[in-house]
Amino acid sequence: MKALPRSLLVMTLLPAAAMAQEKPPYSISANTAITTDYTFRGISQTDESWAIQGGFDGSYSLNAVDLYAGVWASNVDFNDGDEAQTEFDIYGGFTGTLPVIEDMTWNAGVIYFAYPGADTERDYDFIEGYVGLDYAFSQVALTPEVGIKVSYTPDYFLESGDGIYVDGTGSLSLPYDLGLGFHYGYQSIDDEAAFGAPSYSDWSVALSKAVLGLDLSIAYVDTDLSKEECFGGTSLCDARAVFSVSKSF
Repeated sequence: MKALPRSLLVMTLLPAAAMAQEKPPYSISANTAITTDYTFRGISQTDESWAIQGGFDGSYSLNAVDLYAGVWASNVDFNDGDEAQTEFDIYGGFTGTLPVIEDMTWNAGVIYFAYPGADTERDYDFIEGYVGLDYAFSQVALTPEVGIKVSYTPDYFLESGDGIYVDGTGSLSLPYDLGLGFHYGYQSIDDEAAFGAPSYSDWSVALSKAVLGLDLSIAYVDTDLSKEECFGGTSLCDARAVFSVSKSF
C-alpha cells in the first residue's frame, strides 16, 4: 500500500528548441526502485523481504492549479497462500500554491489500492481520499520543509471499516548533498479485529543521497505495536532498517 507523494524527474514531450521558448503545460515521468523491504505505514508488505517497484506519472498545469494522475505497482507478500502477489495503485488529484502564503502548497486527491489475483472474500482492495499542506522555509539554512496530510477511507484494508491516517513529515537539506527526512503517522482503525491489529502509530527517519544518477536511501522504520498485537504474533510491525535504490526518468 503505497502513499503519495513520490519524487519525480520531469520529462517533457516537446523538443529542446521549444522548451527554450516556453515551458509546456504538461509533463510525463517514470520511476523505478528496489528496496530491501516494502513498508506501508510502518508495516512490512513483503513479509520482510525485497520489493521491486515502479510507476508512471503525468501532470497538466491549469493556471494556478496542477492536475496530476498516475499508476504505481509493487510485489507484495501477505503470507496468504500466494493469493496476493502484486499491489497496483491508481491515483489522481490537484495541487497548487496558496495565494496568500507563497511557500505553502496544498494537495488533494484520491487513490485506489488494488491487489489483482487475491481472493475477493479477503477484500484487500480499498479507496482513500486525502488532503494535505506543505510549507518550505526557503529563506532558512538547510531549507527545512514540513507537511501534514489526512487520509480517509470508509472501508479500509481487510474490510476493517473507517480508516483515518494523519501523517506529519519534515525534511532538511544537509551538507554534501545529503537529505534527512522525518515521518510520524497515526492510523485509526474502526474494526481492529478484522484488520488484525489495533490502531497504532508509526515513525521513520531516513537519510538520502544522489549517487551516479541514482537516489540512495537508508531508513529506520518502526511502530508502537508489540509482536502480540501485530497480526497474531508476527514481526511485520517491528523496527527495521530499509535500504532503497531508486531512479526517476
